[in-house]
Amino acid sequence: MSTDSIDDCWLKWKKLFLDAVGKFVPTRTIKDKKCPPWIDGEVRHFIRKKYDALRKFRKDRSDIRKQNLRELSQKVKYLIRAKHREYLKKIEGSFKDNPKLFWSYHKAILHHHGKSTSKITHNDKTATTPAGKAELFNSYFSSVFRPPSSQQDIDNRNLLDYPPPEVLLSELTVTVEDVTNYLNALDITKASGPDEIPARLLKTCSNEIAPSLCSLFNRSLETARLPSEWKMANITS
Repeated sequence: MSTDSIDDCWLKWKKLFLDAVGKFVPTRTIKDKKCPPWIDGEVRHFIRKKYDALRKFRKDRSDIRKQNLRELSQKVKYLIRAKHREYLKKIEGSFKDNPKLFWSYHKAILHHHGKSTSKITHNDKTATTPAGKAELFNSYFSSVFRPPSSQQDIDNRNLLDYPPPEVLLSELTVTVEDVTNYLNALDITKASGPDEIPARLLKTCSNEIAPSLCSLFNRSLETARLPSEWKMANITS
């Protein structure tokens, strides 16, 4: 690790950790109660493949990956339609003997279409559509955005009046105990970040991974560099 960049150190640690998770941590499939009843295991399989292709395409926007993503998207789209038609035929054929199936479908449709439309308001204007919301967000952020200081403003400041920092990053260190405490304080209900490592795994394995993470954090402080992936975040609306 002594000669590797901080990005290389992080990527190596992440790969070792996720490889170990894939090899030793058992998994199970949990059915989403909000998912329509015609979305079965086959559909979920291709949905996962589609999102895997999407992640790869975002990392490398090559024509081959773009075509693969397009084909999987079309596959998922047509498969869902076919499964829906099959489910409707199943309901029609079993309505007399199994009316519960019909009411299950009815409930799923109501749940899907009966949600109240969320809305946002800004400057007495209300939007309910994605495009309208985007326009209002754009209007809001434009109104509060402060343009960067001009060169004249910078020149008027006497930067020499600012004292140097009392402590340099390279002089700071963290301990294994510090890392363990922070890992144990993670909120496991939060979604994973761009590194795709669930907080539950980090918290569960805190004692085992704290020493290696401690070395990684201290290397980051020593070099005053952050891994590129640590500067990224997932933003949802």
